[in-house]
Amino acid sequence: MALVLAPFLMVMLEPVAVVPTVVLVSAANTLLVALRSRRLLKWRLLLPLSVGGIAGFSVGIHVLQLLNQDLARVCVGLLVLFFTVVLWSGWRYPLPETPWTLTPVGMASGFTGGVTSIGGPPVALFLANQNTPRDVFRANLVCYFFIISCYGIMRLTLNGILSGAVARYAGALVPATVLGTLAGLYVGVRIPETAFKRAVFGLLLIVGGVLVYNGLR
Repeated sequence: MALVLAPFLMVMLEPVAVVPTVVLVSAANTLLVALRSRRLLKWRLLLPLSVGGIAGFSVGIHVLQLLNQDLARVCVGLLVLFFTVVLWSGWRYPLPETPWTLTPVGMASGFTGGVTSIGGPPVALFLANQNTPRDVFRANLVCYFFIISCYGIMRLTLNGILSGAVARYAGALVPATVLGTLAGLYVGVRIPETAFKRAVFGLLLIVGGVLVYNGLR
């Protein structure tokens, strides 16, 4: 969700406002999916990822406050382009699922989430790399996002980044997000996955390119 939402918001808002907006909206989105998928959780996978994610997010929001906003746009654009190409390519290199591999993956995901609001790709790449079954993949990925979103709301509030204006942005987005999530749960198993991925990845390449161009300009 963040990979699609964040680049569009960054065309209209400052990156420092985009991160808390996406975190708030993500909490609503992931809660709905997590409740539906809770029976498929693998705690030995989820816990190390979440511990790493919390640590990485804490560092990421400090970097966010120091970054020049145009530089942040360029970073997000490049991140979107890179992860889109890697995910689309289908590249795989399976790794052992131990705390020594899972925790750093969670940290990388949390850090990119704190800096850019796009924390999903590192964890998604890892699970895809492991050839994790689709339903198990979704359940653990979404529960990881929910945990990080809840922690993120707390930290962003304490750091003074989550303002009234941000809450209004998120409030305007949440109803549509809930409807989109429910629709996605219904049609997700009914549409061709390959065609859907091509459409989304093609759109992300365009948006990532626009962000890099705007940031450099």
